Amino acid sequence: MNNKAANSSSFEHLIKPGTLGFFNAFECISIFILDKVPDNKPINIFTIFIAVERNNINYNQEYLTSKLIPITEEISMGIIRRFVETENAHQTYIKLCKYTNQKNSDLLDIGLGDEVHLGSMEICPESFVPHDHSIPINSVLKNNTNGSYIIEFFDCDKKFPLDEKNIYDLCEEIYKVIPINLQSLRDRLGNIVFQFPSQIIFPSIRSKLNGQFDPKKLYIDYQIDQRAHDKKYQGIVYNYSDGIVTGFCSKEFTEKQNEIELIGVYNFDKTQLTIQDLNSGLIMYVFSSNGVIEGFSFNMAVNLGMRRKIKNDLIEIKQVDTTLSSPIPQVHKHHTMINKRKYDRRLEDLEKTLSFSQYSDSREKADENLRALKDIRTLINRDSRVERICLWDPYLSADDILNTLFYSEYYNVQMMAISSAHSAKLEKELTQSELDYEKWKTEQFEKLNSSDSLGINLEFRCQHGVFGYKFHDRFLIVCYRDKRCQVWSLGKSLNAIGKEHHIFQLVEHSEYILDAFDRLWTQLSDESCVVWKKGV
Repeated sequence: MNNKAANSSSFEHLIKPGTLGFFNAFECISIFILDKVPDNKPINIFTIFIAVERNNINYNQEYLTSKLIPITEEISMGIIRRFVETENAHQTYIKLCKYTNQKNSDLLDIGLGDEVHLGSMEICPESFVPHDHSIPINSVLKNNTNGSYIIEFFDCDKKFPLDEKNIYDLCEEIYKVIPINLQSLRDRLGNIVFQFPSQIIFPSIRSKLNGQFDPKKLYIDYQIDQRAHDKKYQGIVYNYSDGIVTGFCSKEFTEKQNEIELIGVYNFDKTQLTIQDLNSGLIMYVFSSNGVIEGFSFNMAVNLGMRRKIKNDLIEIKQVDTTLSSPIPQVHKHHTMINKRKYDRRLEDLEKTLSFSQYSDSREKADENLRALKDIRTLINRDSRVERICLWDPYLSADDILNTLFYSEYYNVQMMAISSAHSAKLEKELTQSELDYEKWKTEQFEKLNSSDSLGINLEFRCQHGVFGYKFHDRFLIVCYRDKRCQVWSLGKSLNAIGKEHHIFQLVEHSEYILDAFDRLWTQLSDESCVVWKKGV
C-alpha cells in the first residue's frame, strides 16, 4: 500500500472489478443535524459510502429516522440511506478531492439531494483496516468482516452548534438507530469515509493438521471468488516476542489451491499474517494474534466424571460438575522469564508515570498520606496545557481541596469539585438534615474563604436532598486544551488517601467519566448546592 495521499486514481484502483470485489454500487449513510432557522442547510455529522455488490438495487432515498430527532430546542438530527451508482460516488469523491484544496468550510453537494455544510477537510492516505474489534474505526465501518480499504476526508474544524452534553446526546441517539458508535470516536465527527470491503479471498487460520498441533507451522484454508482469474497471492507471517522477530515465512499461492502451509513460523508471543494480491499490490487480509495461535499451551481440563455436592444458603442442594485441571507444561521456560521481566518493567513504568500506584502496602501511614497527596499535586501540575481540573469525591471537604486543588501552579485554570452531603453523613434525620448541611457549608466556606486563593478559579458544589444523585466512586479528572482528558480512580476518599492500602490508577473511558461528572454538575446548579465559588 502506498502511503501517499489518496487521489482520483486511488478510488479507481480500489473499485476496479476483481481487485477487492465486484462492486456495482455504493450504499451511502449520512447523518446530519439541522437548525430550525428557515432555509438553513444541513450540517454533516458523519457520512460513509460503502462499496457493495447488489442485485435489484432501489436507488430511492430512505430516512432511517421516521422524523427528525431533537437534540436541543433548536437542533435536530436525521439519518438518511441511499444507494448510488458507482460513477456517481466517484464524482462525489472527485468533488471532495477538489474541496480539500480550498482549506475552508463551505457548502457542497455530496450527491444526496441537497448541499450540506462541511468543515475544512484533509484527505487521508488510503488505508487497510483489518477485521479487529479493538481497532477504533471499526465502530463506524459497516460489515468489515474480512478487512476493508478506506479513504477518509477528515473534518479539521469540528465546529458544530452543540456543547459537550449535546454531542453526547447526539451520539447516543445515533447509536439507537444504527450501529455507528461515534461516542468513542468523536474525532470522526464531520468526516466522510469511502469504504471498499475486501471480498475476493476468504481465509481461515489454524495451527493443527489432522488434530496435531505443530508450533512451527501455520495452515491457511481459503476460498477465492472464481471470477478473479489468473491472480497470484502471497501469505506473509511474522512472529514477535519482546519486540524481536522470532519467526518469518512467506509463500505464493493462486486460486487453484485451497490450502497453504507456512513452515518455520514459531508460535510465541504475537503472530501477524498478511495476505497480499501480487497483481494489484493491495492487502487482502490481515490477522493478528496475541497468544491465540500459541494458545495450545493453555491449561487443558480433563473431566473425570466425578461430582461433588454444594449447599447454598437460599438454594436447594444441587450437583455441580467438577474437573481436575492438568496443565500442559510450557515448552519454553525463557518465555515465562521474559514475560515476568516485562511485567516487572511495566509495573515500574506505570508507577513512574503515576498510572498505577499502591499506598500503605508496607510503609508508614503518615508518609503514605503525604506521598499520595504529592502524587495528586504532581498530576494537576504536570502539563502546562491543562484547561480544567475536576475532583469527584463523596467525602470531599475544604481541607481536601486545600491539600490538592489549591496547589495548582497555573493561573486561572478552571477547577470544579463535587462532594455529597449524604456520604458526609449530614442528612441523618429529615428534620435535622437541612440544618446540618447548612452548618457544614458554612464551615467549608469559611475555611476556603480565609485561605490564600491567589490565581484560583474554583467552584465547589455538593449533592444533597433532591439535587443530583448519590455516588460512590472517587475520581481526579484533568482536561487539556487539545481536548484530551485523563481520569484517575483515587481508590480512597481524599480524607483517607494513603492511610490504608488502596490502588490509585489511570482508567480507560475517560470521556464517559467526564460526561457523567458534567451531567451531575448540571443537576447541582441550584444555589443551595454551591459551597464556595471564586473566579480570578
